[in-house]
Amino acid sequence: MSQKTSFYMSDDLEKVLSKYIERHGSLSKAVTSLVLGIDAMYRIERRVLRDMFEQPEINLMLNNALSSNYNPQHTAGAVLADTMDDGQANFDYFGVDKEGLLTKLQGLTVSQQYALADWLMEMSVSGSSVFTSYNNLKDFLNFNNISEAKVAEVCSTSHEVVRQWVAGDCVIPQEALKRLNLFINSKSHFM
Repeated sequence: MSQKTSFYMSDDLEKVLSKYIERHGSLSKAVTSLVLGIDAMYRIERRVLRDMFEQPEINLMLNNALSSNYNPQHTAGAVLADTMDDGQANFDYFGVDKEGLLTKLQGLTVSQQYALADWLMEMSVSGSSVFTSYNNLKDFLNFNNISEAKVAEVCSTSHEVVRQWVAGDCVIPQEALKRLNLFINSKSHFM
């Protein structure tokens, strides 16, 4: 379905697109060619990335991506930088070998780095995210009379990770919330 639209062309964008417009004959053809080419490259690279990373590694990187805004000119190396800055508690929680994941990220080509950032951004906005934020987790725990130590036990994580959740320093994996809710529901049946 063809649709006529318009968009703002900044000076920076005009500088980049001018050579493609000259090559393709029109703005529409230039943009179409670039977008379709980038999309094809991302799809090809994702196939490699899916085989390269284990699910816990993807979950950890997705956790970081939820608080990141990848600027197109600085995407190369961004996932690596986010992962390097991540606290050991998150690696422990997700069951990820820090050095192993960093080695994989350091070995990515530039196109794989862009494809990985795009894939993580897509997952974070598509509703396939396995994480959530929980406002007032401390109040929720107090209301249900559950200690942070018990949350750590129920969610199979460290007390430090639970402290980060309560402080709002990181998002909570959906799986951890499911375990916590199952525990609360089973506890209420015995009261």
